[in-house]
Amino acid sequence: MFCDELKLYLDKIATGVKQAKLNQFHTRPTYFKLNIENSQIFNEIYFKLRDSNLNKIIRTDSGAISTAPVNEVNNRYAWDCIKTSTFVRLTIILGSHIYVISIGKGNINKEKDIRPIDAWLTFISELKNDGIDINDYIIDNGAQVKETIKKPLIWVDPNDINKTFINAHHIDYHNSYPAGLCNKYQEFTKTCVRLYNQRKDEPVFKAVLNYTISGCMQSPKKPWCCKWAHLSKAAIEDNIDRILTLSYILQLEGRHVIAYNTDGIWYSGDIYHGDGEGKNLGDWENDHVNCILRFRSAGCYEYMENDEYHPVVRGTSTYDIIEPDRSNWKWGDIYKQETITFKFDEEKGITLNET
Repeated sequence: MFCDELKLYLDKIATGVKQAKLNQFHTRPTYFKLNIENSQIFNEIYFKLRDSNLNKIIRTDSGAISTAPVNEVNNRYAWDCIKTSTFVRLTIILGSHIYVISIGKGNINKEKDIRPIDAWLTFISELKNDGIDINDYIIDNGAQVKETIKKPLIWVDPNDINKTFINAHHIDYHNSYPAGLCNKYQEFTKTCVRLYNQRKDEPVFKAVLNYTISGCMQSPKKPWCCKWAHLSKAAIEDNIDRILTLSYILQLEGRHVIAYNTDGIWYSGDIYHGDGEGKNLGDWENDHVNCILRFRSAGCYEYMENDEYHPVVRGTSTYDIIEPDRSNWKWGDIYKQETITFKFDEEKGITLNET
C-alpha cells in the first residue's frame, strides 16, 4: 500500500522516471530549485522513506546501483540518500520504476551533463585510444595531496565592491583546467585537444573534461579515492599561476584588475591583447568587452553588455524565489536578495539559511 501511494505521488513530481531494467538502473534526476517550498516537498518524501520498511540500496564500489543477482531482491524495493557539499539526492526504486530527486546548488540546466562516473569512463577510454593507461598514474598518498590543492581564485578587490565600472572587460581561458593538465603532463595533450575540439558537436565532452580533471581525479569517493589527486592539483595550480601571471601583466601595462572568477579576470582600462590570446585549448580571449560592471561580493555581480543585462549569483538566492527567471532581472536586482544555503541531517532533513 505504501509503495503504491508513494509511486502515485512521485509520478506527479518526478520528470526523470523510467523503468528499471535488470542490468541498468540509470535515469535523469528531477532537479528541485533550492527554496522553501521545494525543501518541504523533498523533506516530506525523505521522511516517508526514512520511516518506511524499504531496503537501503546496495551499491557497487563505483557508486552505481548493484545489479548483481545476489542483490537483485534487495534492490527491487529500496532507497538511499546521498549528500554532498552542493546537493542532496534521493534514489528510490519501486519495482520496475526508479526515481532520482535532487535538491541543492547548481541543479538547474543539466540536460547536457552526464554522471561523473560516466565522464570518467569516457575520459579513460579516450586516453586508452591514445595509448595512455590512467592506472599508471595512481599514487598511494592521494588524500594527503588533496589537502594541499589550492582553492580556485574567486576574489574581488575589496575597494571595488559596490563600485560601478563603465569600461570593464573579461578575459577567459578556454578549458583552463584541461590545459593546465596538459601543460604539466604533455602526454595528455592529444586526448584533451581532441575532446576540446569536438565539444561543439558533442557538448558532453566539455563536461567530460571538467568533471574528470577538477572533480573525479581528486574525489575521495570510490572508485577514485584521491588516487589521481596529483593530476588535479597540477591542473588547478597551473590555472592559478596563469591567471596571476596575466593579472600582473595587465597591471604592469596600466589596467586595473577588479576580480578573478576561477579561470577568468575582470579588468578595466583599454582592452588588452597579448601573448597567449587565441581560440585553442588553453588560450585566452576577451569574451566580454566594454561592459558596465558592479560587484556586490566575489560571487555576486552584474554587468551590462550591448544594453543587455546579466546577473551572476553563485548558488540560489531569495530573489530567485520572487523572480526565478534571471533573464527578467534588472540592474540592481542582485541587491534584492540574500544567498540561500542549506544543511541536511537525518533527523531534520533539509533546512535553509540565508547569508
